[in-house]
Amino acid sequence: MSVPKKRLSKRRTRARRSHHKVSVPAAVACSKAGCNGIVKHHHECPVCGTRKTRATAKAAAAAKKSADTKPAKKAAKSAAKKPAAKKPAKKKT
Repeated sequence: MSVPKKRLSKRRTRARRSHHKVSVPAAVACSKAGCNGIVKHHHECPVCGTRKTRATAKAAAAAKKSADTKPAKKAAKSAAKKPAAKKPAKKKT
């Protein structure tokens, strides 16, 4: 294994490492009208789930799930439920 003849200065080391920085990924606005989500290139929108104006499987499943749920039924179920009565505390004798 080779060993350097001279020690590198801090300036020389830092100058070499100045190109090793991480770049910020490019981001664009979502192409769906009214979404305004920030999206990385070639990825689906985390807000609406579309990519290039097409709904992905994840977005289609979410849309189907929201269409299947009926808020009136949920409200009726929650109103029908009564809180459980508390048991009286035992007395120590």
